[in-house]
Amino acid sequence: MKNLRCIAIDDNRPSLDLLESYAKKVSFIELVETFTNPLDAMNKFDELDLDLIFLDVEMPEISGIKFLETKQPKQMIVFLTDFKQYAFDSYDLKNLYNINVIDYLSKPITIEKFYRAANKAFEYYKQSINKHDENFIFLQDGNKTYKINYDDIIYIKGNEQYPDIYLFNNRKSPINIRITLKELEEQLPKNQFIRIEKSYIISIKYIERFESPETVWIKDGSKDGKNIAIGDKYKDGFKIFLKKYKIN
Repeated sequence: MKNLRCIAIDDNRPSLDLLESYAKKVSFIELVETFTNPLDAMNKFDELDLDLIFLDVEMPEISGIKFLETKQPKQMIVFLTDFKQYAFDSYDLKNLYNINVIDYLSKPITIEKFYRAANKAFEYYKQSINKHDENFIFLQDGNKTYKINYDDIIYIKGNEQYPDIYLFNNRKSPINIRITLKELEEQLPKNQFIRIEKSYIISIKYIERFESPETVWIKDGSKDGKNIAIGDKYKDGFKIFLKKYKIN
């Protein structure tokens, strides 16, 4: 199983140096970068392919809470804080933005505290991987519940309210599910699906070719396939996808 790729954001450089020394002692943690300025982290965030963020709450330019409200990351979060009242904020973050706050590290941070929080994140990650060992998903539409195999999903198109799921064996009559595109994206296995545009999630299986990083052609059963332009916001993520398969 792969290591957890992490960053740490704290305006206090000695605190970051301490976290970096701890991370080197934990075999399943890969601390790829540290930031004293959360704005710098924001600018570089999308190109780092992360699993976990160690995040200081109290910072002068922008607080950890504001950072999360702005970026709304899917990654696991471990707060670094002197104040336990921020536990209440995590409930709001989860409910409003579906942000996954795993733990709190109260300062001063010891190696024992760091390891405990890191291990908690690693166990959560392993459970989320195991959850996707099945090759199907159950989705509800009113009183109907559909069992949909991941292999059958060609692409998902977001509409004004709910997305349409286009299936290999039912291309002309998509299934409309009462769930937002973002909620559906979070339930799909990352190694099988990728979001390339505000309104499109595509199956990696059905990619026919691409003109990186501008357009993707997918096999949708038609003669020429379907051409989808990659949205500006998703180009960095698509570049990371290409690097995973050693494509320049």
